[in-house]
Amino acid sequence: AQMAGEGESGGFLQVSGLIYEIDTKIPTSVVQDEKGLFVNVSGEYRVKNVMVGDQPLDLKKTYKLASHNYLLKNGGDGYTMFMDNKILLDEFKLDYDALISYFVDTLGGKVSADSQYLNVYGQGRIKVIVNSEKPTCIDNGFIERVQGTGTIIETVLATGHNYGEWVVTKEATITEEGVMHRACEDCGHEETKSVAKLLDNSDSSSDSDNNTDSKDIDKLPNTGANFEIIGIVIIAVLGIVIAHLKRKENKK
Repeated sequence: AQMAGEGESGGFLQVSGLIYEIDTKIPTSVVQDEKGLFVNVSGEYRVKNVMVGDQPLDLKKTYKLASHNYLLKNGGDGYTMFMDNKILLDEFKLDYDALISYFVDTLGGKVSADSQYLNVYGQGRIKVIVNSEKPTCIDNGFIERVQGTGTIIETVLATGHNYGEWVVTKEATITEEGVMHRACEDCGHEETKSVAKLLDNSDSSSDSDNNTDSKDIDKLPNTGANFEIIGIVIIAVLGIVIAHLKRKENKK
């Protein structure tokens, strides 16, 4: 990847089963020794978004790969990172014999009309980015990458706002609406909305109290009317008693 964007290089690896991007805007930070052999990467990686098959690269996982002696055993073109790996199958077949076998045995000796190999630009597994701009919440970004002798531009859609939770900044009262807001965690854009006024229950409570008082008053005993009734009953009883006494005297 350190050679990408600097013209033709025989040391640029053409891989199978991998998908990745090389961002040439990032200066290469590969450290080499005095013989031009790879030592390490001291800064930001140019290679990004590596996929092995359809899965993201797992740096803690052990993978198997196949290549030629020049790369795996001899550290060709400075690729020394494979030289101390365990070799599972050695001196199996010459590289051109492997290519011939694939062409004859797998492809049947011809490239069909619907073959992926008819595309001179390949499968697009390796994307060499020469210019890019990240999308924002509201604006699209783009990636400009090499294709053949020219470049193509791919649009990267805006991400949309990533809002946090609504937060009340002004409490609602009986007379005034409240206010709440939320902010985008990526760009800081804020949204606000009102909070409805609180219900005023004071008038209904007063009416309820008045109604209760009126009902309670209606339930109170009418003392004056009750005394009148008792007096009438007493007079009637006395009249009956007097009349009965008089009848007894008349019999004598």
